[in-house]
Amino acid sequence: MPKAREIYLPRVLTTDTEALRFIFATVVSLSDPTLRLLIFFSYLLESFIPREPNGPQHTQSRHDDDQTYNFRLFRWACIGAICSSALSVIIFASQVFVTSHVKEPLHESVLHRPSHYMNLENILRNTNHSFPPITNFPQVVLQISNNDSLRRMAEDDRGHPTSIGAVYPDDRHVLVTSQTSTILHFRHQDFAFESCMLNFEPLARTDSFDPQVKLGSSNHVDIWVLDSSTEISRHIGNSWKFAPRRRHKLVTMEISQQDSIASGHFHCPTNQFTTLELACSPSPSISSCDVDFWQDQRVNPRGGIFLIQSFTGID
Repeated sequence: MPKAREIYLPRVLTTDTEALRFIFATVVSLSDPTLRLLIFFSYLLESFIPREPNGPQHTQSRHDDDQTYNFRLFRWACIGAICSSALSVIIFASQVFVTSHVKEPLHESVLHRPSHYMNLENILRNTNHSFPPITNFPQVVLQISNNDSLRRMAEDDRGHPTSIGAVYPDDRHVLVTSQTSTILHFRHQDFAFESCMLNFEPLARTDSFDPQVKLGSSNHVDIWVLDSSTEISRHIGNSWKFAPRRRHKLVTMEISQQDSIASGHFHCPTNQFTTLELACSPSPSISSCDVDFWQDQRVNPRGGIFLIQSFTGID
């Protein structure tokens, strides 16, 4: 009868190669979870390797086989560790590369509001009907420091705590000084009201609203159109962080608490956005510039800076 083959459990580490392999496997298994299964199955495989019975005649041969087996297992463990580490580096680098190339243009080229005026032009094309102008207050008003080359934007608010939590009213802060400029962001309202005019109306204090008006004696403010036609929102990528660059100057307005003033008309396409920057005029003949007030679109009489949109019809 053939001799029964015996199966032995892992033996005590008796050679330098086995000891080195055990130390390496322990370190790798602690540092790289991907290789834990590899180490586990390697020891499991070793546990079921058939062994010859013990005897003086088999000792040297078995020792040589053990040395060869241990070296092979150690070599493949090293190769597995190197491959796993290289794969981790490649995945990490690819994620960094994709993130750096997608994050910036996200709000410029992807996120647009869909038009909800589909086919309305077909109704208005053959009619002479007109509509009265509409008032459009900026929903986003932010400040930037004139000394900041990155043009980081920040929002001032009149939030205050109440018994039901923090409350943030619709008050918007307009601040224009030699150190600070203000960004106004408008979403064009309604359909075919594509002729816009920027207006300033003196503000009045009411029982429910205090504009806290502080105006200097001579306030020449340059109105700049910024190089952006997309929405500015704290929920859209980096659109809330940095002000767009200036495209061209729309007009220079002299703001005072006594007089109303308006710019000329400019084109404001339906369902798009206009972003303006209010900055002190750098003219050497102007000694001071200090514009500071709060505005609220719900206050009557209306006051502050806003757009008047006029109906242009359909060509």
